[in-house]
Amino acid sequence: MFDRPTIQDVLAALKPLIGIPRPVGDNEGDPINGDTVFPYLSPKHQEQVQHAATVAYEYARTDDGEANRRALNTMTRHGFRASLDPAQYEPDHLVGRVIAGEWEIDISDPRCGSADD
Repeated sequence: MFDRPTIQDVLAALKPLIGIPRPVGDNEGDPINGDTVFPYLSPKHQEQVQHAATVAYEYARTDDGEANRRALNTMTRHGFRASLDPAQYEPDHLVGRVIAGEWEIDISDPRCGSADD
């Protein structure tokens, strides 16, 4: 069993993302951990993004994988607007994001049947 991240862990992981420059290309509004942005970041920035996405993903969920409303509200109160809700057509699939400066971090559940499976 692992220790759940704290809000301090989340803040320490999200704050560095604010200073990451947007790569050149048609990626305005795309999540920093998405396919149109992440591969074009420096290795250091990729590591920061991966860590932040993992910490935020874990913090935003209860032990049984449901959205943790208290955690989402706590992130929002600390300046990182967060949401995690059932997908419109797949209620068992959670979709969500955390906003850090101009960046959106995707904290959605992994898609079933994706290329990563």
